Formats: sequence, C-alpha cells, structure tokens
Amino acid sequence: SSAASDVYKRQPMEDLKIDESWETYVMPSEVELLFDRELYGLVSEWFENVVREEDGRVRVNVTLPENEWCYGYILSFGPGVEVVKPLHLRQKIKEMATSIAAKNA
Repeated sequence: SSAASDVYKRQPMEDLKIDESWETYVMPSEVELLFDRELYGLVSEWFENVVREEDGRVRVNVTLPENEWCYGYILSFGPGVEVVKPLHLRQKIKEMATSIAAKNA
C-alpha cells in the first residue's frame, strides 16, 4: 500500500501518549542578572526596572521560571551576562557554559 492509499484512523485523545512536561508548573525564582554595558540597549528593551551601575553595567531583578527555557534565555546573552543570584542558578549556568565550551574546543 502507498501513503496515498493509507487511511488515517483517528485515535481517541485519551489513547495518545503526549509528553506533558510542557505543562508542568515550575516554581519561579527571583533572579538578579548583571549585564555588560554594551548590552544596555537590548536589556532595556527586554526588561523593566533596569538599573545602570556607576561602571555602566546593567543590573536587572526579574522573576523567571527555573527550567530549560530560562537557562537558554540566560545563555543567549553569551559572555555579556552574569547571574548574581540565586547561587544555584549561577552554578547551573556555569556548568552548561563549561559543557558548551568543552564540546566546541
């Protein structure tokens, strides 16, 4: 039989095996980020309550869900961002960045 002649048989929704991880609630964390001065324009577009430090760096306090999206979002700023708080998130980003660097060495 060819794909054109195959008939699609609808499955009841309860029979489908759907990955439900996308709807799992993740406790948000209060995150403090410190950005390089060169990222001021970008940071001020993405965040509210942006504080410019005396040295030009940009400090942001934001509530983020601690999940893969959060890690990727922080890493998307490359070496221009430092996680100040919480310390466990800072460690997670450090581990991920080290792993990325090792794979691309």
